Amino acid sequence: MPKHKAFTLAEMLAVLGIMLLLAAASFGVLSMVAQRAGPEATIPVIQAMVNNARDYAVTNNRQTCIAFSTTPTGDGSTMELQYNTGAPGATHPWPRVPNRQPVILHNQIYVCNGFPPALASTVQNMVPVSGGATKVTTDDAAKAQKAEDGLRDVLTNFAMSGGKISTGTGSVTAFYIVLEPNGCLSLDSNSVNAVSVIQVGGSRVGTYAFYILNRIAGTPLIFE
Repeated sequence: MPKHKAFTLAEMLAVLGIMLLLAAASFGVLSMVAQRAGPEATIPVIQAMVNNARDYAVTNNRQTCIAFSTTPTGDGSTMELQYNTGAPGATHPWPRVPNRQPVILHNQIYVCNGFPPALASTVQNMVPVSGGATKVTTDDAAKAQKAEDGLRDVLTNFAMSGGKISTGTGSVTAFYIVLEPNGCLSLDSNSVNAVSVIQVGGSRVGTYAFYILNRIAGTPLIFE
C-alpha cells in the first residue's frame, strides 16, 4: 500500500500563520461594520465575537470572554476579546486575545448590561390585538406606537442616569460574556447572558436591539 506523507512542522506552522492572518483580517472587517451599524446590525457582530471567543476557549482550553466598556471618548461602546491566563497573582489575569483588535462602536451606539426589569411586560404589550381581526386597524397601529414609545422610555430610564450612559451595573463600568473551555456560557455570576444595544439621540434612546444567550449551549436564543 502507498504510504501517505505527513505534514511537516514547517507546513503546519504556515497553515497556522494563515489562520491567524485571516482571523485578524476578519476582526478588521467587524470593526468597519460595527462603526457603520445601528443596533440591529450590531447583533451579528456580537454573535461573531461570541463565536470567536468560543473557538479560542475550546482550542486553547481557557476561559475566554467578551469585555464590554464605554469608549474613552464616551461616544459608544468597545468590545474586546480577553482570556484567563490562570496565573496566580497576575496583575492582569485577563489580557487581550493575541491578534484580536477591539471592535469599537461609535455614533452613540452602546451595549448595556442586561435588560430593564419591566421589559417582558412592555414587549408583550407591543403586540396589537383587535378581536382576532386579520388586518391591523388604525387603533391597533396607535396602540403599537404607544407601546413602542413606552419601551423607549423604559430603555432610556434603564440605560441612562442623569443624561449619561450607564452601561454597567452600579459602579462597574465594564461587564463580560464569559465562555468556558468547553465552549459553554459560564454560569459564574460575573458573566452576563443578555445585553441591550441602544442608539441614543440627545438624552433619549432612539433605536434598540436585544441579544439573549442560551447559557448551556452558548448560542443565541431565537424568537419567532
